[in-house]
Amino acid sequence: MKHLKLVMYYDSSSCISCALKKLPSWENTLERINTYPNKLKAYFIFAPSDAKLKLFYIALKNRTYSPPIFIDTMRCFEHRNPNIPSTPILHSFLLDEQNNVILVGNPLENKRIEEMFWRIVKEKLGEPKDSVGR
Repeated sequence: MKHLKLVMYYDSSSCISCALKKLPSWENTLERINTYPNKLKAYFIFAPSDAKLKLFYIALKNRTYSPPIFIDTMRCFEHRNPNIPSTPILHSFLLDEQNNVILVGNPLENKRIEEMFWRIVKEKLGEPKDSVGR
């Protein structure tokens, strides 16, 4: 079965509190992603520095909306993916079923990336279960 992964990675150089504040803006996109059950998943991976970990947990606790996130305190994601560029703008990417990067960029921050994202999703996975008005 084909499946895709949208990965949003926030390392210790990222503004973690900024990223947490932007999580509610993902709500509509995540609802649309959920119309592809078990075929399209979003992963929010946070790797705050040890010095900022306590503040991260406090900020996370105070969020009214938060999709499922992964907190990578041991930097496993970074160690397993040493080729990830240090530029935060390149920390958002779509992976195919073999975990190959097929699109780089944040669909919420760039309209062209958003259009390419949904075009690739439809090409790879077909129409969603709830395709009314799409």
